[in-house]
Order: sequence, then C-alpha cells, then structure tokens
Amino acid sequence: MGAIDKAHPAYSYIVQKLGGDGLAKHPIESVHVGLSQMPNKSKKYIAWLYVERLTLPNTKTSNPTIIIGIFNLSANNIYVFDHNIRPLIQLRLSEYENFQNFDWAPYELGSLGRALGIRTFRWSCGAGGSVCSNELLRLVTLEVPAVRQIFIAPVGFFGNYGGEWNVMDDTRQHIVQELKGTVSVGSIAKSNPPKIIVKARLHSKFLKRTFILSRRRDGSWHYETNYREIFPKVDKYESLDDPY
Repeated sequence: MGAIDKAHPAYSYIVQKLGGDGLAKHPIESVHVGLSQMPNKSKKYIAWLYVERLTLPNTKTSNPTIIIGIFNLSANNIYVFDHNIRPLIQLRLSEYENFQNFDWAPYELGSLGRALGIRTFRWSCGAGGSVCSNELLRLVTLEVPAVRQIFIAPVGFFGNYGGEWNVMDDTRQHIVQELKGTVSVGSIAKSNPPKIIVKARLHSKFLKRTFILSRRRDGSWHYETNYREIFPKVDKYESLDDPY
C-alpha cells in the first residue's frame, strides 16, 4: 500500500503536513505513513496517515483515524503538498472498526474523477465464542477542491457462530455464514456522476442496492440509496437467518 518509514526523505514532511501537532500524543509505532502514485498521473501522489486506536490510562480512547492528502512530484524529484486540494482530515472509524486496505479498482465517477476505495471491517457478535464482521467500502474523491468521502456501504458479511458443546472431547460446534458483495459503477452516458451498484447473491436470488449522488442538508454531496440493506449488520447481532 505504499507504506514508508522514517528513512524516506518525504516521511517527516508528510507527517507535518497531514498530521501536524495532533500526533504528538501517539506512540510513533501507532502512526503509519504511506505514499502511492495516483493511477494514470505520473506526477501526482496520494499520501496517507493511518493512526491506530490509542488507549491510555485515564484518557478517552481515540478511535483509528485515516488522513489523506495529495502531493506533487517537482522537477527536482521533491514531494510538494498540493494546496489546491484540501486533504481529508480525521476520517474516524467507529469503535469496533479497523482499517483493512486501500482499494485501487478503477472507480471512475465522471465529473468527480477517479475515486480511491478504503476497505475496513467492523466486528461484533452477540454470543460468546463467535466471530462476526461486516466489510465496508468507502470511496473518496482525489480532485479539486478536496479529498472527501462520498460513499460508504457494507459490502460483505462473515459470521462464525459458536454452537453446542461436544461433551466427549470438550470441543464446540460452529456454524459459518458468509455473504460477499460486488461493487460496480454505472454508465457515465446515462448519469454523470454515474450510479454505484452493490450486489450479492444469497442462495439463488440476487440482491441489489443502487446509490445515486444526492445533496445532503448540510449542502455536501454523497451517494445515497432508498434500497433495503443487503448484508446483516453485526453491530445489531443480525445473521443470514434473520428476516432483515
């Protein structure tokens, strides 16, 4: 994912531009820095900070944070912060959510440009001995005027549920459920920016959600949908057996 360490010549510059003094309380090993070339743009780079969850005595827990900015490569091969594109500051994950990876698929969103995917997983389970998680996909823009989140939705579900105990050998039975989704971008000719479609096949039936770029009350633009959720929500203790 383009991770760099303190020996990289741009390391300190990226940390200062994107994190500033806000990272002073974080142990150095909990702050991860990366630099990756933007697809199809040889002189533009995506720089990112991932700050792990921080728990200190007598201090409120700080949830994981992702910070993303755009940097240009100068003629002297020096990375320079692009002041024309506001960075995405403090994309905070939820209490039970962790960063997984960046998704470099070609999410071409017409007038919004190509978006960067951020995949995370959110875990929770109602019963002891069970492991459940939702995979989530966020899309962020990379063009003027700002790096900003415009889409978020669950795109997967996994549940490993603890069942009956086997008295003979003290092992436990488990029930595993899984539902994987696919994400596609619609035709720019039909709508610009295009629609985003999330699909999943449950048994013999295809489930679908269509998202359309909409203006929110605060004036910001974000992909929204009126379709029902496809994936069970682990934070609500749902499973594939629930009539969600």
